[in-house]
Amino acid sequence: MGYYKTAQICENGHVITASYSSSNLGENYCHLCGAETIITCPSCNANIRGKYEVEGVLDFSTKKFPTPSFCHNCGARFPWTKSAIEVAKELLELESNLSPEELSYLNENMTSILVDTPKTKVVATKFKLALGKVGSTTASAIKDILVDIASEAAKKIIFPQ
Repeated sequence: MGYYKTAQICENGHVITASYSSSNLGENYCHLCGAETIITCPSCNANIRGKYEVEGVLDFSTKKFPTPSFCHNCGARFPWTKSAIEVAKELLELESNLSPEELSYLNENMTSILVDTPKTKVVATKFKLALGKVGSTTASAIKDILVDIASEAAKKIIFPQ
């Protein structure tokens, strides 16, 4: 049977290590942005789940450890998730091409694109339509933010390839 190591992530979402331990202390501050690093959920103090280990099995994968959006224990959004949502909302508010109703709907439902729920496809579709109305600079900035936190279903709708 396997177990999860503890991850150390800065408050802006940069993964320091997916295998934090008392012998591998990582960094107190992020080497990329200078933000403080955490190993536990600020809401419930549970360890942030890191790399999954199975004794006796060697892992040669080179896949990047994905930054979690929510705590596995209490479901709270991590600081980087909260920050990304707030920044995306602020960018949308800069746009005069969106009606007050559209802006209100997107602000109220933005968290629906973070997880796959029955509402995800509707909100992601409305989000994609709204991005078509905003300036290219704003749209590009919002896409850069959301690509890291949106669910796979939402990404397929908002950023089709």
